Amino acid sequence: MLGSTQKLLKKYGSLLGLLATTGMIGAFLLVLWGSLSAQFLLHELPCPLCVLQRYSMLLVCLGPIYILICREKGELDLQKYMIGHGISILSSLAGMLFSARQILLHIPANDPGYGGVFLGLHFYTWSFITFIIVIFYSAVMMIFSDLLLPNYTKSNKLVDFGIKIVLYVFLFTTAVIFLAIVAELGFNFKLPDDPIYYELFR
Repeated sequence: MLGSTQKLLKKYGSLLGLLATTGMIGAFLLVLWGSLSAQFLLHELPCPLCVLQRYSMLLVCLGPIYILICREKGELDLQKYMIGHGISILSSLAGMLFSARQILLHIPANDPGYGGVFLGLHFYTWSFITFIIVIFYSAVMMIFSDLLLPNYTKSNKLVDFGIKIVLYVFLFTTAVIFLAIVAELGFNFKLPDDPIYYELFR
């Protein structure tokens, strides 16, 4: 059983690793667009801690993006692979710090919390959970690097097309988040703790 699993990993491990790397970016883009949907459709403007968590998510994505860019250039090696996952882990630790701070601010029993709720948990709680998942994911990818990294640069037209789409969506999402923060911040030095208006349009 173990031998057959190793054979499968050796044969398809690089493709699975590539799909997992791309899928991680896509998963965070879904999370970010979920928060942007709450902002634009439900008028739930992000507080400063929410914004810092969004920034952390974008930074988390830079890890796998770095790996994919190195792969595209044909320069991906073990060191660059580890650097990419290291970026994701450090960014996740920062994101956990910001989301934990927000959780603790609203931990009293009678505190309704800030912003929307999804499946019984506030967005910042889900944020904390996603950062934990990334740390475990990156650790697993690093542990099995000897099975996942070989032939990682093999070309696959369908996978390569999917990677390009994900990267373009990431750039678009980054631009939307930046413009949304500019609109919310206006000409002020910092965001209010409980923002209500887009200060740029007031």
